[in-house]
Amino acid sequence: MTQTDQILTLASSQRLLCAADVRARGWSPQLLLKLQQAGRLQRVARGLYSLPDTEPSEHQSLIEVCQRVPKAVICLLSALAYHEIGTQLPHEVWVALPEGTQPPALDYPQLRITRLRGPAYSEGITTITDQRGTIRIYSVAKTLLTASSFATRLG
Repeated sequence: MTQTDQILTLASSQRLLCAADVRARGWSPQLLLKLQQAGRLQRVARGLYSLPDTEPSEHQSLIEVCQRVPKAVICLLSALAYHEIGTQLPHEVWVALPEGTQPPALDYPQLRITRLRGPAYSEGITTITDQRGTIRIYSVAKTLLTASSFATRLG
């Protein structure tokens, strides 16, 4: 099996592929560009690729953020919307990052970043994997607790 075949197989199983996924297996990330130019992969976002016939997920922007920002955890309004709590649909993706982390350089989707320290960041993370990708998100309990605390501080 060639590297090209292996990359296409990985794209089929993982749905979203980035250069780090290819590099981690010892393959050349340049093949992603060649496969895109040949029409065998499509560019979903900067540095993210999928097979051309892959249907986008309902939570595509959350999957993309988690793929491109490895320390990001979906939080607050975005987590409430994901867990189907309330009716608000945020126009930006809310993420928590550990205090001191460099801000990610993403053009899209727009991010609202919350900085958390220690257990406030690391506890309550749920990893959800489906056929289209992986989402790191705070649990329903942590989301409700954090949203309640956040709302109290605002007003």
